Amino acid sequence: MAGKKFVRTGGGTGPHCVEVALCVGSDCRDDEGFGELRRALGDHPATAEVKCIGACEGPVVVVEPRGDAPVVLERIRTEKRRRDLVDAVTGRGDLTPRLLKRRVTSKRAPKIISRTRRRLRAA
Repeated sequence: MAGKKFVRTGGGTGPHCVEVALCVGSDCRDDEGFGELRRALGDHPATAEVKCIGACEGPVVVVEPRGDAPVVLERIRTEKRRRDLVDAVTGRGDLTPRLLKRRVTSKRAPKIISRTRRRLRAA
């Protein structure tokens, strides 16, 4: 899986490209901070919205930073976390320790990434 892009949308290329899948399932949509996160990521060309990916600790994003293995981040609710994520996505920074605290590291992560890929192929 390493090196394989999971989001292929127009305009998201280059060394600073970070590809993002934003879960738009009902639990994520209903969570605090979702609207702000959606607006903040809306202008990034390599962002895709996907149906529920089963993490349900929203808002949830799956990020593939600069060709590295995808990372599942949950509970991106605060303005500081949203700002950190937007900075990482736009190439102004890396995934911060504050964001990495929200990383899903359990056995669920590979399933979430796989489900995200399936949802993107179906879109």
